Amino acid sequence: AMEGAATCGSIMVPCPGVEEMVAIALERNDLDFGCHITLNAEFPDYRWSPVLDDAETLSDENGFMFQTARETIAHADPAQVKREMQAQVAYLLDAGVKISHIDAPHRGPPPTRNFFDDYVQLADDFGLPVLLRRLPDGAGDMFNIEHGLRRDRAHFESVLDRMQARGNPVFERSIPGTPWYNPFVAAEHNRARLEQCRPGLNYLALHSAYPTADLKDFAPDWMMRGRRTLSLRAGRPDRSGNRRTGVRDGELPRAPGDDPGRAGLIPTAPSPRAAGSARPGAGVDAYTVVHVDDLGMSRPANLGGVEAMEGAATCGSIMVPCPGFAEMVAIARERPELDVGCHITLNSEFPRFRWGPALSDVPSLCDGDGHLWPEPHETVAHADPGEVRREMRAQLEILLDTGIDVTHIDSHCGTAWDALFYREYVELGLEYDLPVLTRPRSIPAEDLAAARACARTRPCSARWTRTVAGRGYPVFDLMEVDTPNYEQSLAEQHHRRRIDRLVAGSNYFVLHSALGGPELEAIAPNAPQRDAERYLFAPGGALEGEIATRGIVTTGMRELRDRGRAART
Repeated sequence: AMEGAATCGSIMVPCPGVEEMVAIALERNDLDFGCHITLNAEFPDYRWSPVLDDAETLSDENGFMFQTARETIAHADPAQVKREMQAQVAYLLDAGVKISHIDAPHRGPPPTRNFFDDYVQLADDFGLPVLLRRLPDGAGDMFNIEHGLRRDRAHFESVLDRMQARGNPVFERSIPGTPWYNPFVAAEHNRARLEQCRPGLNYLALHSAYPTADLKDFAPDWMMRGRRTLSLRAGRPDRSGNRRTGVRDGELPRAPGDDPGRAGLIPTAPSPRAAGSARPGAGVDAYTVVHVDDLGMSRPANLGGVEAMEGAATCGSIMVPCPGFAEMVAIARERPELDVGCHITLNSEFPRFRWGPALSDVPSLCDGDGHLWPEPHETVAHADPGEVRREMRAQLEILLDTGIDVTHIDSHCGTAWDALFYREYVELGLEYDLPVLTRPRSIPAEDLAAARACARTRPCSARWTRTVAGRGYPVFDLMEVDTPNYEQSLAEQHHRRRIDRLVAGSNYFVLHSALGGPELEAIAPNAPQRDAERYLFAPGGALEGEIATRGIVTTGMRELRDRGRAART
């Protein structure tokens, strides 16, 4: 829609799609984005949690934001709402997104005076305009807004007048009518909305979405969201002659202190928060971790993984419940220089090569044959979070009890990243003072299909990444996970393209190296690709020195763990 009629948009930070949207925003500097303050999670079957883990009054008993604004007003502590709103804006700035504005909260403006005043204060906190709209004529001193909520009109109008005098745009008219209407007259409905625009500043909201099966699964209004009826091209007037503009196009009043020669509303000087918001990993902290997953799975994985770690790979992680675990532990004891962590394993994905959990009393983690569920979504559907918590702890403690130096924790197939398990997964690592691989700040657009195929779980909230970073442990700018499913005959070209996608920050580059042969072929359908990820990155391999020749510094998780611990002392 933003490549057509829409002039700008705003991002919901607590939601599952935020990492993908941030990646798009960083690649598409021509698009105009703001922060869509989010205090509710309205869909019954598609929920999200606050960014802050200690904003408990914003959440229901399941840890998700309340579905309705009325519930949020009834339960939320205004101080926690204020911190949550600040955290959402700060998240986008920390990610490097050049946001142009802060949007009135999702599901309507803050309906109590405390919420509203703190929302307006965000303009001073971050040096960005906040979206403000005039009330319709005829409303009394106490007026009804969406869902019958109420606010003092006199106070509201006085704040709008004050902000408008400072240069913050105040829209004279907000055009209603989205996203609930008859989808079979979508074009006519939205033309009628356009005709409601009047001279001055108009705000016409859209809820555009791509009409996929995913949208149909969670949004009751999916037919309206998926109707892409506003197809005007950028720069054209609509039929009434109204000119369209985005927040940063220079058509609206400038923010206080903005350079008169600068178009739009992005401040020329960084805001207090943005001044320290350079993406982690820039400058002296630019590095790439080259990581071998699935050590311990089998003998081919052990031998091939170690061979890659003798070449370009800097570290790897061990699957505790798998048949090759004991052999990999023996290798790690004999080779203490190897940098290995715990690959938390909640799935057994190969049809002809299965394994069960480390514990014998976690039946919800197992299928009818006593093996771990094959797919992540099956684990999410069946597993009891309490049993998952005990299983994750058991796997880490078993590995620690072997006496090897465990350097970090990560997740096999990304299953532990699901919202049901993520908090316990992160807390487990922090309890043992180990780096925990969290969801990265971005995944390359080319890798999104691979990431979804790998995980296929509900993405977790990103709020726990701040907890990990606060301990001095890495939260990677980019995770390169396009492995091990691709055309085997093009393996070298494929991995060169992956290296091309590394950013000038902190990267996590995943391999699934294994020794090819009949045993691996009997286990894995993608055996040729796994073998390629061994010989290409092993000593003398075509890509052993490729990363270094490009001037990219590589490091392992042991060094990052030790650096984080040293910083705290």
